[in-house]
Amino acid sequence: MGDDSKQMNDEGQEQSFVVRTVGDFEQQILDNDAVMREKDALFAKDINHDASWAVFGRVMNWKHANQKVMLTLENGEAELVWFSAEILRVRVNSTVVEQNLYFSYFLQEQVELDAVSLDIRHDEATLFIHVGEYVYHIGREAFTIQCWRGEVLCWQVNGFDIREDKHAVGTRLHLHDDEACYGTGERAFGLNLRGRVLPMWNTDPGGYKRGDDPINTCISFYTGVYDDGCYGVLWDTPVRSLFDLGANDSDVAHLTGETDKISCYFFAGERVEDVLTRYSQITGSMAMPPLWALGYHQSRYSYMTADEVLSVAQTLRDKEIPCDVIYLDIHYLEKNKVFTWNTENFPDLAVLIEKLHAMNMKIVPILDPGIAVEAGYVGHDTGIEAGVFLTYPDGENVAGVVWPGLCYFPDFTDSSTREWWAQQLVSLLDCGVDGFWNDMNEPLIFQVDAPPADLPDYVQHAKEGLGGTHLELHNVYGTLMAQASLKGLERHRPDKRQFTFTRASSAGAQRVASSWTGDNHSTWDDLHMAITTTLQMGMSGLAFTGSDVGGFMGDTTGELLTRWMQAGAYMPFFRNHCAVDAINQEPWSFGEPYESAIRDAITERYRLMPYLYTAFAQHAYYGTPIIRPVFMAEPDNPALRDIDDCFLLGDVMLIAPVLKHGERRRTLYLPDGDWYDFHTHIRYHGGTVVCVDAPLNHIPVFVKSGAVLPLWATQQHMADGAPETTVLRIYTDSGETVIYEDTGEGLAYQDGAYRWVRYQTDEVTDALTLRRTEDGDYTPAYKFVELQLVGSRSQIQRIEVDGVSHFDLTYRDGMTILRVDADFDVVGFYA
Repeated sequence: MGDDSKQMNDEGQEQSFVVRTVGDFEQQILDNDAVMREKDALFAKDINHDASWAVFGRVMNWKHANQKVMLTLENGEAELVWFSAEILRVRVNSTVVEQNLYFSYFLQEQVELDAVSLDIRHDEATLFIHVGEYVYHIGREAFTIQCWRGEVLCWQVNGFDIREDKHAVGTRLHLHDDEACYGTGERAFGLNLRGRVLPMWNTDPGGYKRGDDPINTCISFYTGVYDDGCYGVLWDTPVRSLFDLGANDSDVAHLTGETDKISCYFFAGERVEDVLTRYSQITGSMAMPPLWALGYHQSRYSYMTADEVLSVAQTLRDKEIPCDVIYLDIHYLEKNKVFTWNTENFPDLAVLIEKLHAMNMKIVPILDPGIAVEAGYVGHDTGIEAGVFLTYPDGENVAGVVWPGLCYFPDFTDSSTREWWAQQLVSLLDCGVDGFWNDMNEPLIFQVDAPPADLPDYVQHAKEGLGGTHLELHNVYGTLMAQASLKGLERHRPDKRQFTFTRASSAGAQRVASSWTGDNHSTWDDLHMAITTTLQMGMSGLAFTGSDVGGFMGDTTGELLTRWMQAGAYMPFFRNHCAVDAINQEPWSFGEPYESAIRDAITERYRLMPYLYTAFAQHAYYGTPIIRPVFMAEPDNPALRDIDDCFLLGDVMLIAPVLKHGERRRTLYLPDGDWYDFHTHIRYHGGTVVCVDAPLNHIPVFVKSGAVLPLWATQQHMADGAPETTVLRIYTDSGETVIYEDTGEGLAYQDGAYRWVRYQTDEVTDALTLRRTEDGDYTPAYKFVELQLVGSRSQIQRIEVDGVSHFDLTYRDGMTILRVDADFDVVGFYA
């Protein structure tokens, strides 16, 4: 069944498609494949990927101006610009290139240069460029670069290459003997990527398992960590690229891309935190999210009716399972068409959302980029009128089959397209939706009996008026779709914080979206990979990330769901989501004892909200990951660099999820220093392997001694913000903890309405002193704090608050407890 439909393309040429019913997917795909084969014959380039490579050659001469050094090479030219003593940008090309052709979607709009001076000395073989405490050695014979900090070689470029057909370039970096490599986006491998070849090409594998690569998000940035420090490299191009991190030559990282020019940034640092802070200076920072976005999110593909959505939301409230967000997957749409909704199953979307909001529940619907080729459909008709769709080189709109059937695809590299997209979202925003979920945005098209495919390389993009191809711009498609969705939110509610997240993304995506790790499976190994992929995304600058908790594809079990929910409760993005043909995996789906254990895990996240929020603020302000590899707690220990079965949350917590069926004990390495069991308050000496109990009702969680951990009372949602009283749990020892506070909503924090509170603990025999200082203009609503001292060697007899002694103390669960004014300066605990 179907009918021939004709319409005019942007060039006034008539084009025909056989428009069929949604159930006739296979024939639609075959028909469109035939069109694409015809286009391939016309426009596909025959490129010799085996062409030989040549170096750019020696430095012929050079000149210096301010913070820039220009080099004339034997086979091209190079430009070196220092953004700070630790950040160097290098651009290399074979011919003179206009600066705007280096246009980058990865960078924030305004990248400021620190004021640094270059002290240049040279001999016949080398330029020595002194910048702050760093010295850069520029080899003149073969154009190499070394970065030194004193006697430490921070990083070294062995050379820059160009393929003889001028269709690819490369950079070769020296790998330290003890170096481990991290980042590059979402990778279904172990944590340390040394020895792997990693394509940079966002790909939907149609569900992935360990070893599948690439998958949905590839970020062309990696960090190398070695005994004396670390460094980072941003390969500043979204073209199809390849990172060989010591696979073909164990001592060399070879970064290559299908382009004719190189732009890359090098970041030096002594700690991973330094490198990631400098990376965020270049690519931008995450905005502080609304506090509710840190809560628990409930989803599935799909809740089929408004009544089902309300039933799930009400059950969460009736069972006192905390939750802030519920999702609408594609079945809320009319025949899967974006910008619409199914009026039979969702007869009044505004009324549904009003009822959810009355329950203090937010709602986030899915958006897909494919626009159905269907006259009379608003997305199609307005898109044709505005000329927003991707085209072939002959001007015909590119079509491919996705969920609505045959679709066109918006060209998000055009600002007018992003404006158009934002305008199409008004109908949903007027109904009251609270955020957007950007999916299918690698982008992909369906194939028959095969994984999804990409659009052809030669498809044309606007690239902000500069012009480009899909080969150049495929990897930023998802990020720019999320940016367009964010624009719609900002226009509609400009004074609020926004929430949008995306499946495919790129370097710099943290400026516009959070993310999740795509279509995993309900297996124990996928639970393990959920930790690794989330850690890698944090090491790639996109830290507000998490997995589909419980697994997306296949059927989970009560035990697996419980253990995954316990792990997910400590990860940045916490959403339970599963496929349309999977069994239910809501928190109550498997009954007891799983339901109670899951409720406890979610409740614990809400109690930890002020600490979790601080970890988010550290990422937003400094680029530090929200969850972090264990080696960051003991960076001088190379034995820790492969550990990916547990993780740090923020500065002072270590989380050790249970990753095996039936496991009730957990073996793990505790980093150097002392650590307290969060549940039992038992103190452990670190720097060693421990084995601890891991009953079904909780996973092992540890807090660093000397820390001050903020806690809130049990809450069902974040609509009411912070409670009247905040708990400060003090873990005996000497140490320092920082806590971030603001309103949790609105944009006042951007004008200074926030504060950092620092707690310094100092322990001596039979006494501990807690000092509090603050920096910032925000005053929270709570007036009191409850101090809970854990781990005192003798029973505390007296507490002195700002010089006033208190003897009326409470002792509970091994803790000494006292309620005091929130703005205290010094507290002393005395045995």
